[in-house]
Amino acid sequence: MISSRPTGWSAAEAATALPANGWVEEEVEFHTLDSACSIVLGYGRQAKALMPAEMRDAVRAEAQTMCPLYDESCT
Repeated sequence: MISSRPTGWSAAEAATALPANGWVEEEVEFHTLDSACSIVLGYGRQAKALMPAEMRDAVRAEAQTMCPLYDESCT
């Protein structure tokens, strides 16, 4: 399951279709854990992996390995 923040919606669409926090939870089926990570990471801050924990942990681990590429203060 992922949570996403749709972009490009009109104010009227967002007001009637999105929850107050602006995030939408969706169940998405992926073929492999690697493809799930790639797809979720491809959405950047517009998507968040919620479950299963294995996918959420894999996305987090990959994001952490990317951080030093852009910020030398990342550990």
